[in-house]
Amino acid sequence: MTSRTGSRIASRTVPIGPFRIGAGQPLVLFAGPCVIESEAHAMRMAQRLVKIAAAAKIPFVFKASYDKANRSSISSYRGPGLAAGLAVLRKIKDRFGVPLLTDIHEPSHATAAAEVCDCRIDTIKIRVSDANREMSRMLQERLHTGHARMTT
Repeated sequence: MTSRTGSRIASRTVPIGPFRIGAGQPLVLFAGPCVIESEAHAMRMAQRLVKIAAAAKIPFVFKASYDKANRSSISSYRGPGLAAGLAVLRKIKDRFGVPLLTDIHEPSHATAAAEVCDCRIDTIKIRVSDANREMSRMLQERLHTGHARMTT
């Protein structure tokens, strides 16, 4: 397969639940809340999205995060955490029979997420909020111990 510019496009496909994603495959809708706000909210969203996808005859994968470490504000809600978030996702999968996608921020979360979800996005590469928090803590510590000097 080639693009409009003539370059070769990989024809690899990836399975997610009962669907295959990639070149030559039907469009699949990935949708859901950015982060799980509550079980009730996630269930309502899943129910509505399942109906919308069915009406449009589009395969559907529910996507939500149990921990959103890359928020724009360090004080923003990050989600219910690994155990509680995966419990919500499992309920959605059991009730609606949809494949699940989530993102993980810690390598230690991969096994637990794989037991519930059909696919995961490894967002380990960048954790801006956590990195900023740690850098701020280290800077404050250095300023208080006299190991750092502020300049203007």
